[in-house]
Amino acid sequence: KLQFLYFIEPLTPNMSGRGVQPSVGTPVKTPRFDKKTTSNASTTASQVPSAGRYYTCQNCRRAFKLLEGGLTKNEENKAFEWIQDTVPEDMSPEELHQTVCSLMMYTSETANVDTPLCQGCYNALTWGRSGLNEQLNQLQADITVHVEQHRQLQLEDMLAEERGRHCDSELRRLSEEEQRLNEEIEEIEREERLLSDSIREKEEQRLNEEIEEIEREERLLSDSIREKEEEHARITNDKNILWTKLNELAVDETNLNEQRENLINTLSMDDVERQRLCKTNMLNESFHIWCDGHFGTINKLRLGKLVSQPVDHNEMNAAWGYCAQLLVLLLSKWKVSTSRYQVHPMGNFSTVRKHGSKQHYELWAGATGLWASARYDNGMAGFLCCVDELCRHCLSRIPPGGSIPFNMNEDRISNYSIRLTSHGQSDENWTKALKCMLINLKWVISMTAAHLP
Repeated sequence: KLQFLYFIEPLTPNMSGRGVQPSVGTPVKTPRFDKKTTSNASTTASQVPSAGRYYTCQNCRRAFKLLEGGLTKNEENKAFEWIQDTVPEDMSPEELHQTVCSLMMYTSETANVDTPLCQGCYNALTWGRSGLNEQLNQLQADITVHVEQHRQLQLEDMLAEERGRHCDSELRRLSEEEQRLNEEIEEIEREERLLSDSIREKEEQRLNEEIEEIEREERLLSDSIREKEEEHARITNDKNILWTKLNELAVDETNLNEQRENLINTLSMDDVERQRLCKTNMLNESFHIWCDGHFGTINKLRLGKLVSQPVDHNEMNAAWGYCAQLLVLLLSKWKVSTSRYQVHPMGNFSTVRKHGSKQHYELWAGATGLWASARYDNGMAGFLCCVDELCRHCLSRIPPGGSIPFNMNEDRISNYSIRLTSHGQSDENWTKALKCMLINLKWVISMTAAHLP
């Protein structure tokens, strides 16, 4: 049957009704020979297999030829030998094709092989059958081995039954021994329970005593902890109070340090000022005597007059008031008492009084009356006498070698008369006499600063 299927494959038409002519080596999708295909197949006499036609192997799906040079007569007879024996001679080609298709379907179903097959698939299939024979022989040899092993296992089972009977007797003995041991164990457990109850009672009593002791110690510790906490709170409060006081003291210390620094700075400044004041001649500062051209000045007030530079009486009177005040201060400083005249400083209206007389001489210009000019001259002469006594006293108190800048005698100083209305007196000489008097007063001021504390 396989040889027949190798050479013959009935053709079925494709969807267009024409035969399949694939190229060499190209897989062709040919329907299997089943009932559906067979029932629908319709061929003609022209579709009988011939040499040079390509067909599809139903196993590997590749195209192949029946024979390159076509079938020989012997091959054709061999291929259709079985068909000719079974098919009547007067069967038509269509009936013959139907019969072949039925044979192909039967072969495919019974042999479990799709037909037709190429040469390679046919060889593989036939070689597989020889391989199955070899596997059958191998299985028979394995069965022989298994039978021998089965006999050995039966012998082992017999030995195992013998050992089992021995084990049953041993098991019964072990069971009896186990029962005896269980009874002993129960007795021991009963005794152990009795001992455990006694030990438990003693242990519970001991533990209760320990618990009471621990609770007592705990109460003591709680009391101690409470006392320590109260003490800690008290100490913390005291510490906070101390820190507050310390902060206040630190602030006070800072303030005191600042005050001390301020006082030190103030004292330093005061000391500097004191030293400056000690070096300062207060009389010279209060009664500043200087020169302004031909005039002598005291606190910038001129004494004297010139035809070209007249001086107001108020300015001269104020200057005489400063001179009277300065003379009184110097007399008091040197502790000198004048013998002939006494000066009364009264600002712009200062006077000079002669000792032993109630007569006052004006030391200011501008007075009215018959003897106003004479009284003014006597007042300036008395003032010059007081200055002369002061200068002589100072000269006697200072170290030798000193001298008065301008000599004075009665109403004259450096040969200039202090009287304004004296015979032959001019404004220029009178102004020079007043200037020399101011210079002598300035000399007395410098001697006072140098030799008196």
